[in-house]
Amino acid sequence: MQRSSSSVKTITIHPYGINYKLIKGSDITDEQLTECAQLFAQNYGTWSDAAPPPLKPGTRVRMTPKRLREQCVGDPDQSVLALCSVTDDEGKNKVIGQAFATVWNFNVVSSEWRQKGIAAILIRMLPGSDFKCNSMGLASSHPGACLALAKRAHISIRKLNLNYIQTNAQKILNTSIVNYLKDTSVLRGKLFQADLVEGVVSSVFTFFYVDHKEPLAVLRTWEELHDMKWPLGDLLEGHEYFCVVPIND
Repeated sequence: MQRSSSSVKTITIHPYGINYKLIKGSDITDEQLTECAQLFAQNYGTWSDAAPPPLKPGTRVRMTPKRLREQCVGDPDQSVLALCSVTDDEGKNKVIGQAFATVWNFNVVSSEWRQKGIAAILIRMLPGSDFKCNSMGLASSHPGACLALAKRAHISIRKLNLNYIQTNAQKILNTSIVNYLKDTSVLRGKLFQADLVEGVVSSVFTFFYVDHKEPLAVLRTWEELHDMKWPLGDLLEGHEYFCVVPIND
């Protein structure tokens, strides 16, 4: 393993040639955002049958570099990007994983490289040494992202503190500087609603109608392996799991 001493923190893991970088928001280039947008389009998923027009069910969910910058690096001084890349047969670096993070007071791994611990390492790099956080959270339709977050907090998701989520979730959304979370999101589930939909525990309605087939297959495998229900509950169309954990670094 090698680490750089430059302003961009780099970790190289041999023998696989997997490179990890943590980049400050102000240093993120247009080229890097283009690579991230391509990775997102090729691997995130497809729109579900419930997606409203003009979205077309079954087509790939896409994000332009411009929108990535607007939504994920809206405040560059408070944002970081963790990147994972490998060297291809032509000697070029190919991005295979990414995680955007934004810090305020109170963003996918390539399908070919999933279940290899890459998401866990990317999230473990966050938020970087420039920020001190007492909580970390995410909105995601994929259980793997939630598992990586729990690992970052050194806890088992089987023992996830739902009271902590219930107490802090709305405060976090109210003060968020991530536009798509602050402007349109509605918390759903028994932690937040009296008139709940049975089985829903902690999720946020982001109007993101991505197909849930692959994430739900991962969830069912996890439930069978651990002989228990997924602690964040069921996932409705247009929703993402909302998970928040305390950080005690």
